[in-house]
Amino acid sequence: MPLWLLQNEHLDPSGDLASSRIPRLFLDRTGFDPHARLFEASAYPKQYFDLRALPDTGPDSAFTATLTRFYDDVLH
Repeated sequence: MPLWLLQNEHLDPSGDLASSRIPRLFLDRTGFDPHARLFEASAYPKQYFDLRALPDTGPDSAFTATLTRFYDDVLH
């Protein structure tokens, strides 16, 4: 299928996200508003982490803690 046929398609995953119970982690590095809309449309379990809040230098314990909390929630 030629890719140009899909370029004008506007696929909305909101319905699928609302009905699926698969755990999801949203990592946002741009602050792009449609991502927030998708997070709101998603069913639980879900978590959101804003990567823009991370400092520019060194590893961040908040990011690691978010991943750990997400994995703990998924595995337990």
